[in-house]
Amino acid sequence: MQKKYLLILLCLATITSYSQCIPNPDWNTDGISPSRAPDGTVGSNYSTVISFKTPKDTIIYYSGQNYNATIDSARVDLIKNIPTGFTWSCNKPNCTWKGGEKGCALLEGKPDSTHFNHYEIKVFIRSWITIAGLSFPVERLDSSIIDFYVVGGKNSINDLNGKPLFSVYPNPAKNILHIENLSFNTKNTEIIIVDLTGKILLVKTLNSNINAIDISELPKGMHFITINNEEVFYSQKLLID
Repeated sequence: MQKKYLLILLCLATITSYSQCIPNPDWNTDGISPSRAPDGTVGSNYSTVISFKTPKDTIIYYSGQNYNATIDSARVDLIKNIPTGFTWSCNKPNCTWKGGEKGCALLEGKPDSTHFNHYEIKVFIRSWITIAGLSFPVERLDSSIIDFYVVGGKNSINDLNGKPLFSVYPNPAKNILHIENLSFNTKNTEIIIVDLTGKILLVKTLNSNINAIDISELPKGMHFITINNEEVFYSQKLLID
């Protein structure tokens, strides 16, 4: 990864409040730790600290040539596609860091079912860079993406009286999806998975209290799963990762 992309972690500076996080003292490499934010789970409080070290040196293309250059400072200008209701705060005022400086950021929130999704958070970072021989700093605007998933965990589906009917897990799923019957009649119960265009990808019939469904051949991405019979009709998003 080129050094100009290693400032991706500054995406956690979407507001100028002062975070109580402490940078990881063992992280001494330019870049971030971890490179993907831990998943958030619907209904659970979420908080994570990501540590980073901004690069001191970089290569910049200027006036038709590549130059070895020094990053004086960097600041987050804009971030897009942040889950509504989440808060982001950095450990430096104005979300600005010197080149070569360690930092950290805190992401907090409590995702609900409306947040269940994969977020490609796009980060726009402005850097001030010194090139030997120039009497003024050069500004550069870079962009990058950090992945963040809000997942469903093990979802228990209840009837109108609060009686649990079944559970669907994991979500996101990779190869096997489990449908666990808790208290409803499985007779003539169908599982249907469709993509976002409505195309049917899979149809299965439940035949026991715990069913393991092979989804390894289905395309990755966001889909819908429907469970229905004479007693139950339920539909939810399903992420295949």
